[in-house]
Amino acid sequence: MEVKTNVTVIMTIEDKAIDTLAKHIAEQVSIALKPIIPPVITPIAPVTGSILRLSEIVMRIGLSRSTIYRRMSEGTFPHSIKLGERAVGWHYADIKSWEESRPS
Repeated sequence: MEVKTNVTVIMTIEDKAIDTLAKHIAEQVSIALKPIIPPVITPIAPVTGSILRLSEIVMRIGLSRSTIYRRMSEGTFPHSIKLGERAVGWHYADIKSWEESRPS
């Protein structure tokens, strides 16, 4: 009888461990499957003399990255300035004057 009791106790411990693990996995899966809500980005008014990055310009004027670079090569959009090895930006004043020169 002692063997049966020990086996029952071991099986109960294993069952509880499996049950706990299954609940944990179900929790993690339900967390992972929840829809991701993007953060709300509030535009910040740039200070005169500041540098705007590409993502800020895209949000501000509504042109895509490729359109901006195409228009730069055509000479119809202000040229970027090199900020680092892999970073560029645009002078706020250049973008503002370009915006003001656009037909409404």
